[in-house]
This record gives sequence, structure tokens and C-alpha cells, in this order.
Amino acid sequence: MNSFPKHIFFLGIGGIGMSALARFFIDKGHRVYGYDRTETDLCRQLIDEGATIIYSETDLPALWQSSFFGDAMVVRTPAVREDNPILLTLRDQGYPVLKRSEVLGRITANMHCLAVAGTHGKTTTSAILAHLFHHSKRKVFAFLGGVATNYNTNYLKGEEHLVVVEADEYDRSFLNLVPNNAIITNTDSDHLDIYDSPEKMLKVFEEFAAMARVNGRLLVRHGIPIPSDYTYSVDCEEATFFANNIHVVDGVYRFDIVHERIIIQGIELALPGRHNVENALGAAALAFMNGVSPGDIRAGLNSFRGVHRRFAWHLRTNNHALIDDYAHHPTELKALISTVRALYPHHRIAVLFQPHLYSRTRDFADDFAEALDAVDCPALLPVYPARETPDCGIDSDALLQRMRNQNAESIKPEDVHEWLKNASPDVVVTAGAGNIDQHLTVALTYLQNKMTS
Repeated sequence: MNSFPKHIFFLGIGGIGMSALARFFIDKGHRVYGYDRTETDLCRQLIDEGATIIYSETDLPALWQSSFFGDAMVVRTPAVREDNPILLTLRDQGYPVLKRSEVLGRITANMHCLAVAGTHGKTTTSAILAHLFHHSKRKVFAFLGGVATNYNTNYLKGEEHLVVVEADEYDRSFLNLVPNNAIITNTDSDHLDIYDSPEKMLKVFEEFAAMARVNGRLLVRHGIPIPSDYTYSVDCEEATFFANNIHVVDGVYRFDIVHERIIIQGIELALPGRHNVENALGAAALAFMNGVSPGDIRAGLNSFRGVHRRFAWHLRTNNHALIDDYAHHPTELKALISTVRALYPHHRIAVLFQPHLYSRTRDFADDFAEALDAVDCPALLPVYPARETPDCGIDSDALLQRMRNQNAESIKPEDVHEWLKNASPDVVVTAGAGNIDQHLTVALTYLQNKMTS
């Protein structure tokens, strides 16, 4: 591993990818500092673990003015704008500024790197993959894009020279990695503000795939138009790894994994949705290719408890449910809604959706509208801007106009409770990659009152 300065300042430390890096450096004995716009549970956890965090752009500690020069660096996330005052100050003072992906690439460069890429599915797949190793008593490093429920963290400390990383396609970040093995879960269009067209995005995935094939092995979901010697599928028996005998018993997916050398029977996956069977299959395949035994794969999949904000149950009965999910792409939203409908086919379902990024909302407006039209009561919150400014010519009201569902509404955050009372759903789903989870308490209170009234 490349050496790093003693003092490290993270701009956007509360982000899920940045916080995993911060935890790594805290674990290695570095002094970690950071800035984020809001105080969150994740920020408070980092402080408890040893980080110093500020929440104002004018509160840069005086000690960073000069005393760390020569033994410090700055790590930034793309979510931090170029005109951020702290970023400008630190640059003016001469501190080196690296992107998160560059730092992750340096950390993993001399390790056996298992990278999971794809426009969706990569967080769950990488979390399952890391769990399969840890459950089999192989303590690998892992940098995850979500908090694994089994460990309540997005960073796993390793004891061997192997690392699982979520390979982010945004801003071509994953090209900073040197993967020895890689999974590509899908190449659906996204981030067109970066790539301009689906074809250009696919070419970057092809660059990533070529690196994996040169350095080791590449595993892709069957049907992805990228050459690979290894494939996996829940639909095609011609794939190298195939999920067979898929059925649901009491809300649990049961299936077998078929490969020319093995059959792993009796797998029970508690994660809902056929797409999660596919994620589990990809993780199991790469784990098997790296020495995890069939018995450990079965036991690991059976014990995997999911990832925070990936189909997270906050209430679950036969007639009522509250589910929170990170879905922020039309494909993810359709899979989420389809899964909920399969679990509650005869109940009134409401989805509270917070679009993420103006550019993504603009680029996939028709697809979002089609996905949300499929529920009984869809409601749109204002777009969560993240790193963007509202100059893309679209907002939630414009998205609403594309919808055909007569029950669809565009509402303000303060009107969520009133909307729930009027819609009167049995099942509530909150979906989005922003801060929509702050409405869970209101939704839970509504459902609890409905259950007792």
C-alpha cells in the first residue's frame, strides 16, 4: 500500500464512499478531519471513532492554515462543488487535493482487488461478496457503498491481502482501480451528464472490463454486451453460473446454484426480489472463483441480512408495511415496485419518491413516470440536487405532468403527513438517494395509527 500523510482532510466526509475511506485511515492511525454540510448519524459515528468534523464552510480549523503542510492531504468527493470555500482555501495553501477514487486506487493497487461494477446492484453484490469471505473466516478488506447490516458498517478491516471494492462508474472513477477480478452487474444508462450518451458510457465499462481481463478474470451478468469468459444468470442455463429451482417460501427466496463443477443446493436468501437472487448469484460466483467453498457460500448467503436502505423493512405485518429503499434510477424503481406488489398484491400501495439530481430526472423523466404510474398512490418530493444547481429545466412538477396516474401528486416535505392521511395506503415505500429517509418517522406513525384505529 502506498504511504499517505499523517493528516487527512475529507471534503464530504459524510458520504457513504468517503466515510469508508475515513474509517480505513482512522484504523491505520492517521489523524482524520472532515467537512460535511449536515450532521448525520454517520458523521456522529465517525466522531466517536476519532474523526474531527466541521459543518460550516467558514470553520476550517486554524491548525490547517500552516502547521500540517508537508504531512497532509485533502480528499474530495465529486459532490463537493469547485467553488467550495474550504476547497479553495486548502488549494490556495498548497495542500495536495485528490479525488476519492484516486485514493481508493492507491490503497488497493498492491492488493488482490475484487471490484463490483454496474449502474445498479453493485452495493448489494459487493456487500454479499465481502460477507461470504468474512463468514468463511477469511477477513478481507471491504469498501462498500452502503452499510452492511451484518456488520453495521461500510468498511471491513482485513487480515489478508485481498480487498472487495464497489467500483463507481460516476466520473469514470472505477478506471482508477486495478481489478484482479471484477463483476459487472449491468450497464444500464445513467450519469448522462458525464457520458453524453449510453454508447459512451458502455465504452467506459468496456475499458474497465479490459483491465480486469488483463489482470485476472471478469464475470458479467449474461446478456451484457461485453466479452467475458464467465457469466451468471437467473434466466439462461447457458451461463457459467446459473440460479435454478427459484421459488419463494414465506417471503424467502430459495434456489440452487449450478456450475459445471458444482451444484450448491438449499440456499435461502432473505432479501426480497428476483434481482437480489441475481446479485447473490454474482457474488457467490466470484467468491467460488476465489476459493470460498460451496458449503461456506450456502451458509453465507443464508445468513446475509442485507444493506441499510436497500429494501429496508421498518414495519412488516400481513396487512401493513413500511419499506425504505435507495432506488434512484428507473430500473431500480421498477424492480422495487414490482417486488412490493408481489409481496402485497391486494393492498393499497403508496410510494413517496424523491428524485435525485436534476440531470437524471431530466434524462429519464418518461421512465420514472412509467415506473411510478404502476402504484396506487405515487407522490413526488422536490428534486434532491446533491452536487447540481436547478438549471436543467425540470422539476418534480414537470415529472408529474408526464404521469398518467390520476392519484399522483407533487408535494412539499412538510405535507407528507397530510398526503398519507388522504391517500390512506396500507403499504408505504420511501424511495430515493437523497435524504428521504427523514420522513420515515412520519410514515411509521401514520401506519401505526391506522393499525390501531
